[in-house]
Amino acid sequence: MKKIIAVLCALLLLMGCGPSKEEQSDEFYRQAGEHYKAGDFNSAVDVYEKSLELDESPGVRTKLNELKAEIAFVKNLSASLKELEKLKVRLLSTVKSEETLKIANEIELLFHELEALESPAGTEIRDLVIAIHQEGLSIRSGCVLLAASINTGIGDYVDRKKDLYDSLSKFLKRNKIPEFYKKIS
Repeated sequence: MKKIIAVLCALLLLMGCGPSKEEQSDEFYRQAGEHYKAGDFNSAVDVYEKSLELDESPGVRTKLNELKAEIAFVKNLSASLKELEKLKVRLLSTVKSEETLKIANEIELLFHELEALESPAGTEIRDLVIAIHQEGLSIRSGCVLLAASINTGIGDYVDRKKDLYDSLSKFLKRNKIPEFYKKIS
């Protein structure tokens, strides 16, 4: 009987020797940070969620929410840049002034929306957003000049169209989604 009690006591002691839920949660939090640094955002989200299953920490919840916001932001920005690329191609291929005007208006509107974006603080995408803010006015001005040339008949709208196309080409070549985010987009 004493041996059985001794074995049971030893088992109870050994069961309590594993890491606590808080320690396991902290380890998941650390792992999620490593996944993030490696650009593996989906894994980082999964591991942050595992951490929260063990210990609902406000710090972990905040990190998870920030990461999800960053992912959504990058997806949105990537889609906008792809749309801008399509508009650039359409601009080059159109021959009708009415269609050119429509495309110029779409480009101007898209840049207006891009300029309103604010990237999540402390993220790798920040430099691209700053470049969009800095260069957006120039592109939008090109759209306005093209539209004015078409609407008034003053100036050669073909030259304005080429200028806008060239500006868009340079902008898109310089401003791409950073490599860090390639697994998202």
